[in-house]
Amino acid sequence: MARQILASAPSIRQEIEVREELAPEYRDEANMQLETLNRTLEPTVNYLVYAIAGLLIVAIMLPMYSIYPALMDMG
Repeated sequence: MARQILASAPSIRQEIEVREELAPEYRDEANMQLETLNRTLEPTVNYLVYAIAGLLIVAIMLPMYSIYPALMDMG
C-alpha cells in the first residue's frame, strides 16, 4: 500500500510529505514486533544464562571432589 501511495506522489516534495505521514505507523508496528520478539527471547536467554552458570559451578566443583580423597589419604 505504501508503494502505491509513494508512486502516486508527483514530486519529490510530496513523496517526502507522504513518508513523514507514514513513518509513525511503521515505527509503531516495528516497536510492537520488537516487543513481541523480546517477550519471546527473554525466557530463553535466561535459561541459557542459568545453564552456563550451572556448568561453571560443576566445572569448579568436580576437580575439588576428585582431589578430596587424595587429601584424606595424606592425613
